[in-house]
Order: sequence, then structure tokens, then C-alpha cells
Amino acid sequence: MCSRSCAKNYTVTPSVQAAAIIEQIPLELPDDHRFVIAIAGPPAAGKSTLASALVKELDPRAGLLGMDGFHFDNVILDERGHRARKGAPHTFDVVSYSNTLRVIRDEPGIEMAVPVYDRDLGLSRNCASVIGPANEVLVTEGNYLLLDKEPWSELLPLFDLTVWIDLPLSVVERRINERWRTAAMDPEEVRRRTDENDIPNARLVQAHSVAADLVVATDTSGGPREVG
Repeated sequence: MCSRSCAKNYTVTPSVQAAAIIEQIPLELPDDHRFVIAIAGPPAAGKSTLASALVKELDPRAGLLGMDGFHFDNVILDERGHRARKGAPHTFDVVSYSNTLRVIRDEPGIEMAVPVYDRDLGLSRNCASVIGPANEVLVTEGNYLLLDKEPWSELLPLFDLTVWIDLPLSVVERRINERWRTAAMDPEEVRRRTDENDIPNARLVQAHSVAADLVVATDTSGGPREVG
């Protein structure tokens, strides 16, 4: 993989970012598996937005598998005492995500329904999207896809092209605060969730994610920013 310091950087516009990723897709795709593009980065970096833009640009060739669809249900998190850390690595069903990814990747001729995380409801909706034979490219996104810690690190061989969204921690924090305020949370709950969960998760992925093939780096003004 190319290190983050030598990867190309692109502006913040999702359509431009998507075009940069498409440039890296080989003209001849593998015939024995779907070509998997993994998009990773800190919380609120714009992974879902970029993944959706990429799938739209590639339509009908691409399907989407979001890591957030594999959140453990709130009932399970409550039973384990993990509800306050929802969104941290241990609050995801990594085994189910990995198994689903492997089947979709290794059996390009099948149709398979996948879960989708509903942010308004705060839960996953099962069989909410379908990936079919026409989707020869699979786009997947999530905070921890490039994490260098097990069991997440076992996913790395399944990705054909990896993308990292680089964003300053100060911008991540601002976006997280805006997200929770939009969800009509009281200021104290916004502070707690940001300081005790989201920012620690952001620091984790920034410090412990392996280098990606392509880095999309932006500054607060939307212009390109050097990484190094």
C-alpha cells in the first residue's frame, strides 16, 4: 500500500472524491470475485456520503455494504453494559460483517440482502438493501475497516482498494457536535457522547489504521491539504 504521505489528495466535494477513486479502479476487474473498495476514517468524516456518491457514479455496477449495519442491537448493548460506548469497536458484530463481506465478495453471481443502519431510529434494519449480480464492484465503509487490531485487521485481505478520509480532529469534533445537536440532544448529553465516546474512537482510528492506497484529505475551507 501507498503510505498516507505519498498518496494523492483531493478536494472535499464528494463527486470529485468519487471520481478520484474511480480513477484507481482497473479497467479489467477480477472475474473470480467482486472488486471491493473499502472507505475508512474517523467518525463524521463523510464516509457514508462519499460511499453513496461513489455508488451513484458507478450505477448500476456497484453495491453498498455499510459497517454500521452491523451494530449490535441496543438490547444486546444494554445486557453487556456497552450502550454508552455504542459506536466503539466492541459494539459491532465483526463476525457477521466479515462473513457477509466474504460471501458477497467471493460469490459475484449471487443476490444477497444486507442490513442498513437507520440513524434516525438508532438501529439496523435487516434485509434493507440488495446486492445483485450486476454489482461487480462492492463499496464498503466504516470507521474501523483499516484498524490494525484483531479482529478488524483480518478484514484487510478482502479489500482490493482502500481509501482513507483524513480530517483534522478539531473538524471531526465540530461535526460530531453538530450531528448530536441535530438529533435534539441536550447539551450535557452532547458533551458526554462526544468527549467520552466519539472523540476517543476518532483518536483510535487515526492512530491505529494502516496506510491506505488512496488518501482523501481536506481542510476546513474545502481545499486540498497536504498530508505528512
